[in-house]
Amino acid sequence: MEVNRQLSQRRAEMVRDYLISEGSGGDKPVADNATPEERAANHRVALPRLQS
Repeated sequence: MEVNRQLSQRRAEMVRDYLISEGSGGDKPVADNATPEERAANHRVALPRLQS
């Protein structure tokens, strides 16, 4: 059981590290941020579909 817990922990850490590495913050806005609607458009999460 401990081996499975450790494996699960490592997988979760890999996912966390991937998400952090893909983050771009304010570097890639899709709108100008001049209006509340544009700011809302920039509050997004986009994940690429991974091939398996």
